[in-house]
Amino acid sequence: MIKISIPPVPVNVYIKYSGSRLNLVQRYNAFEDSRIEFEKTFKNIKETITVKVKLFDDKIYHLGLISRNIYTEVNNELIQFENGFLMHNEIILNNDITFISARITMDVEVNGELINESYSFKVFIKYNNSKINKYIVEAEIECDNFIK
Repeated sequence: MIKISIPPVPVNVYIKYSGSRLNLVQRYNAFEDSRIEFEKTFKNIKETITVKVKLFDDKIYHLGLISRNIYTEVNNELIQFENGFLMHNEIILNNDITFISARITMDVEVNGELINESYSFKVFIKYNNSKINKYIVEAEIECDNFIK
């Protein structure tokens, strides 16, 4: 059997810091160029759709857009980030663009203190929507479906 790997799809991600630290609120709003990856495996967990983002601590996080899991690198290995999760706000499916709006909430240790951080993010996907839309519809995630 031959396995066909689907190449990553370019996307635009808008990230807005909405946590409690004023210095990050004032400076952390950014558009990032990223890529959606399909069927990626993290430590025996298979994720259908993931997107990479860089957050305030300059770490790269992989967001499972369907499972709502967050993954990060620890000791050169990608593992599930246990102290955080993702919540969908809105998903709009269309033939021309797929839009996903969500919130990231995570507990992180900063200077010995455990604080709750939060981000809102929006993903704009303008390429290869049929595959992404298919995964979202099959997962039965609540969305506005305008596919013709």
